[in-house]
Amino acid sequence: MSLNSTEIDRVLRDLPEGPHFLSSIHSPSYHRYYLNFESLHRSFCLSICLQAPFLRVAILPGGTAPKGPAHRFLASLRKSLLGARLDFLEHYLGERVLAFQFFKDAQTPRLYVRLWTGASNLFLTTPTLTILDAAFLRPKRGEVPGKSLVLPEKTDRPPPPAREFLDSPGETYSQRLERFYREQEYRDRLQSASKRYAAYLEGTLNSLIVKMENLEGQLEDDGSQDRHLGDLLMANLHLLRPGMTEFEAEDWEGGKVSIKLDPRLSPPDQAGRFYERARKARERVERSREEIDILRGRIERLRQEQNRLISEPGNWVIEAANRIQKWKASRDTEVPGLRLLIRGYPVLVGRNARENDLLLRTFAKGRDHWIHTRDYPGGYVFIRCPVHKTVPLDVLLDAAQLAAHFSKARDKGKVDFYWTRVKYLRRAREGKKGTVIPTQEKNLSIETNPRRVRELLEIRDGT
Repeated sequence: MSLNSTEIDRVLRDLPEGPHFLSSIHSPSYHRYYLNFESLHRSFCLSICLQAPFLRVAILPGGTAPKGPAHRFLASLRKSLLGARLDFLEHYLGERVLAFQFFKDAQTPRLYVRLWTGASNLFLTTPTLTILDAAFLRPKRGEVPGKSLVLPEKTDRPPPPAREFLDSPGETYSQRLERFYREQEYRDRLQSASKRYAAYLEGTLNSLIVKMENLEGQLEDDGSQDRHLGDLLMANLHLLRPGMTEFEAEDWEGGKVSIKLDPRLSPPDQAGRFYERARKARERVERSREEIDILRGRIERLRQEQNRLISEPGNWVIEAANRIQKWKASRDTEVPGLRLLIRGYPVLVGRNARENDLLLRTFAKGRDHWIHTRDYPGGYVFIRCPVHKTVPLDVLLDAAQLAAHFSKARDKGKVDFYWTRVKYLRRAREGKKGTVIPTQEKNLSIETNPRRVRELLEIRDGT
């Protein structure tokens, strides 16, 4: 529930005595604005939230404003109002519209904050209410530059009662209100993230179970029947003639067996054909069993994650849901090479010189990690590194396994690597496409693990 008019009046009572000068403006999102004021008595921050159902304004201690990327309306606010003196701030006719009047020069615009559900907005206007800019431009409502801002008329309805929030010693009404709304926002984000993450886990789990059931169905054909037919042909090799298309053999397990033959093959090759099919079937069964073991491990981890989601809800759920959402969005962009998500870290793999060059020039950032085999040509592996975070060793080792797999060293057993940040790479003068010279590199040595590589290539969703 958004603030009502009586609660807005209560908030404005927390405004310290003037004069006040606007020292900085921050906006972590398009719906949140923080105006920092300096005064003779104390500094304070005026917080504005335009997102329903948490529409509000609060007067908080100075230094509480989180920063965010610049955008159009924030640039307009800073250009027009930074350094200006706040002459007055009023709750216009009690209709949940705040009117600010600043003075910096004769051209200083006015600021209006409208806290209406479904129509919240911020406006910069001239003294005659001509709109100069707005946080949300809405042409159908006439809320665009050059149009006039229509202010509400006074209504006769009685003022609603103000809510009382849980009191804490030394807190103002604004601080209690802000704490209440932030808890509400957190619960709302957590509930939304939990639903999204639960749906993701359930969908992934179901697809893995179906895939495992399909692989288990392939275990039935282990090549034993083809090997048995090959043995029958070898036992009757003296009866086989070139050009035969079918042979009926006595089966020592009982009865007779009709065997289809290839007329182009010699009698020994006829048996060899069945032995080769049996060998491939055995290898296929072995690979299927390995993949089933991998899938069982992933299914177990997903079920553990589901149990954790129920028993330990918290910030990690929001981070996990946002990470998956960003990963799904990144899959829609045309990125060369392979894209994986290893324990929450996006990994990009170039498999040839063209992909290496495109990833390096277009997609890799300076803080990302670059990994490459030493003394062997191969693909580049980039680990996306978030700001102020260190890539875990197990993620680095998995990336090295991928670098070895997509290089000439994939069958060497023990492979040496060097790795560094992308910003420390230098292009080789007159070198081949994608060739770089690393600086400030570090050394790494691993034993290649084909099973782990297959597991990584199967895992494309970070579980």
